[in-house]
This record gives sequence, C-alpha cells and structure tokens, in this order.
Amino acid sequence: MGFASRALEPTVEVNPPVAPPPRISARDRLLRRAVKADDRRLTPELLASLAADRMQHVYVLLDASGGPCALATMLLEPKLLRGGTTVAHVCEMSAIPTLASSSFASPEFLLQLVEEARREGCYKVITDVKPASVDAFLKLGFRQAQMAVEKELVPAPQRLPHLAAAALAGTVAAGSLMLAGVYLGLPARVHSAAIACSWLAFAASAANAARLRANRLLEATSVPHRIRVGSPGGQAGTEEDTTTLTVRRLCASDSHAAYLELLAQLSVAPSMTSERFAEQLERVEGSGAHVILVAEPADGGPLVACGTIVIERRVLERGQLLVAHIEDIVVDKSLRGCGLGRALIQHLLAVAAEAGCARATLNCTPENAAFYQRCGMRLSDAAGLALYF
Repeated sequence: MGFASRALEPTVEVNPPVAPPPRISARDRLLRRAVKADDRRLTPELLASLAADRMQHVYVLLDASGGPCALATMLLEPKLLRGGTTVAHVCEMSAIPTLASSSFASPEFLLQLVEEARREGCYKVITDVKPASVDAFLKLGFRQAQMAVEKELVPAPQRLPHLAAAALAGTVAAGSLMLAGVYLGLPARVHSAAIACSWLAFAASAANAARLRANRLLEATSVPHRIRVGSPGGQAGTEEDTTTLTVRRLCASDSHAAYLELLAQLSVAPSMTSERFAEQLERVEGSGAHVILVAEPADGGPLVACGTIVIERRVLERGQLLVAHIEDIVVDKSLRGCGLGRALIQHLLAVAAEAGCARATLNCTPENAAFYQRCGMRLSDAAGLALYF
C-alpha cells in the first residue's frame, strides 16, 4: 500500500476555524528561560547542559508576584520544509509544587509559549495532548488534524564518556584536596584552588552531557545501512525482483533540489538556494539531537525516501528519559507498495533505540495510522494538535 506520512498542514480541516490567540506584549510577558533552580528538578548539572543545548529549552511561567509557578519544555526544530523554517514542539508542562502553584493557569501558560514560538520565528506549534486537555487547546486556536502513534523501545546501554569520567575523577580529587587542606591547616588559597577545580570538572561534565545525545545519534547513523525491498510490480521473495537501498545521513553535498522534490510529496517545499539549504542543514546537525536520513539505490540514483529523528529529553520526568520524535517520512511515489516504508520506519526505530531513546512517537493522519500499526507502533490516547501562524 502506498503512503506518505502527512504533516500537520492547514489544508486538513477537522475543526472549524478559530480566532488566533491574542498577541502578548513585552509588558505582559510572564515567561522566561529557566536559568536557576526554580524547581528541585532543575539541578545545576541539568541547567548547565540546557544552556549548551541549541534546540531544547525549559521555560518558567511567573505568577502575578513574579514568582515561578510552572515549567514547560519546548523543542525548536529547524525544518527544510517551507523554504527553511522552524517548528516548536511543546513537550512538557508541569506546575511547580509550591504555594505559588495554586495560581498556575494552563491557558495562560499556553499563550505565553505560543508567543515565545512566534518570537523565535516558528511557523507552527505542535503538541500531543491528552483527551482531558484538548478543549483548552482548541479554544486557543489549535486544530486537531492528526493522530499520535508510539512505540516503547529498549534503549542501548549508555557508555560513560571519557570526558564525564575525567570530570568525575577531577571532582573527587579536588574534594579530597580540600578536605586534606582543612585537616592539615593549609592556607585558604589551597581551599579556593580545590573549589575552583571542582567547579571546572563539574562544568566539563555538564557540557559533555549536552553532547551525549548528539554523540550517540551520530554513532548510530555513522555507517550507511543497507535494506532490501521488493521492486514495483515484482514477485515478492524472488531475488531478481528486489532492490537494495542505502540509508544514510543527508549531507551538504547532496542535491538540495532532489531532496526538496522528495519533501514536496509530503508538504510545501519550495526551492531554496544552496547557501540557504546548507545553512539550515548546519542548524540541524548542530542542534545536538537531530538527524535527517535519506535512502537511495545502492548502485546510484536519486533519493527515494527520507525520514527525520528529533530527540527530546523529558527533563521534568523522573529518570529524564529520551523520546524520539519521528518526522517527515516520505517514500517516493515510484517505490510505494514495495515495503520500503516499513523498512525505513523499522530502521528509524532501531536508530532511536541505539541513541538511547526509551520511546518513539510519530504523528500521522487517520488514514495512515493502520500502516504505522503494522510497523509495530500503537495508537496513543493523545491527540496531535497544531497551531499555525
């Protein structure tokens, strides 16, 4: 069965048009980035790694008195669709468990997050919402156009990076030096040096944690992967009627026109200059948790399929699990019905698990949900909502 996973596009009208949410002036802004321990979940190490993260940010909602009352995480995903744009994923929202949390208003927080996405130049905001919260989102102008499917993964064991191990050793050594200095009555400057060493080691560990997702994702996609699928109209299972394809990372040397022609089978993908394409692809590669994979004939030929993985860290959940968002799945119309779509999805799921993800999620139109279920994913009870600017 041929397919092309559909993005959350305004051409799909499920709900009647709703007036866009009101703009929020700078004077009325109640949102800021999390830069300190506003909540016990925001450890110094987490804040340091988030400061080095180009794509995922934690925002704090302030109450009328200026105190923090809620937290949210948002992913800013660079896209090659629509001439090179950005999509905001609202991932988590949670009240801060303090007396101030009684003033937490979910709609107000949503308005603030939407305005932040607008400031960042995003063309839409997307989120997966539990049934009980759908109405609140719809009243703010979100539309329900897609279904969410997901799959639990078995993440590959995490290896302790050398830099993190060195940072840990440095911290222990500096702490030992400080204690020894106190015991032996050494000068205060020795204590200060030990404390400075401890903080330097800690900062190195935190910066390395921010790179961990990128390292694992790049390792999981460093070697091109071969898949074999049936040929269009061929007899299933016969050697003559199979095609071998190579799945690899999209790179700057690829023909941007060929990739955009493939994307155009999914959504709006106008032509771009090679400079703009390279600039946007650099944003993808430098984000730390984002990779675009493409498939092409092993013996050479044009791109015939593509898919994207964006990794989110659930910073407000215990364990801070990694979640893979699978995006922009396209199979060229000339190869639909050959099993390429299923093989591509299975490879993306394997890459996500190798990168350490415990779950993968994907939004699709209702007519494509059955396909993803055949790929081993299951329907989520969440609804895929989108707000376009």
